[in-house]
Amino acid sequence: EDTTTKPGDALSAEDSGRADGRYALMVDCRDERSVNDIRRAMSRLKEAGIPVSVVFFDCQDEVAIRRFRETRRPHPLLVAGASVGTISDALAKERELLSELRNVADLVIDTTALSPHDLRRLIEEETSYRRNLQIVIESFGFKYGVSHNVDLVADVRFLPNPHFVSDLQPKTGKDAGVVDYVFSNGDAEEFVNRYYSLLSFLIPKFEKEGKHYLTIGIGCTGGKHRSVAISRKLQELLKRDGINVTIRHRDIKRGR
Repeated sequence: EDTTTKPGDALSAEDSGRADGRYALMVDCRDERSVNDIRRAMSRLKEAGIPVSVVFFDCQDEVAIRRFRETRRPHPLLVAGASVGTISDALAKERELLSELRNVADLVIDTTALSPHDLRRLIEEETSYRRNLQIVIESFGFKYGVSHNVDLVADVRFLPNPHFVSDLQPKTGKDAGVVDYVFSNGDAEEFVNRYYSLLSFLIPKFEKEGKHYLTIGIGCTGGKHRSVAISRKLQELLKRDGINVTIRHRDIKRGR
């Protein structure tokens, strides 16, 4: 008995509550039945009013051969033991198996001259899909070390230190009194505005290059007062622009 899940059945079984409403389906060209089944599944989905797009990736044979050699991976049809003797034979057989899907493709992308970054950018442009950059602002204390996962680091130890004010020492950068003290001489406000301007410039550049995660470290001595206050203010400004920003205070609960 064949227990292989067919592409159409896989879509039907998938959770219909998926948040973004998008699905991508991979078809194994070694199984001719799967290729035929996906065509039937596409027809049923379109009849049901569900939008379906086929994106077909292709390249010149000599480039495909070079890529297989560079990655030291055999062509799947060679591994499958199909009646092909060389990689050129395997590519020809693959084109034959996928010819009907190529004919009905909404978009055919020739990857011959494309780098991975170029290909990703082209897909985003052609499909109008771009994954939003996920930004994390992390306050921390330099005395405990800098996290290995941060992409950008800002040192705010030049600002007035509430640690030396007895009433403020037990509090944190979340408390109004600490915030007022940190921002008391104008330097904090100027720093936040300048750093915000830098981030406003950098974030679109990172997104254009396909970066999905950006961690910004804001450090002071102990990670309890100044870095917390500055991180919260930066988060406020970035969120005002509709940028997805989360915040974590790594060392806020550590003793001093």
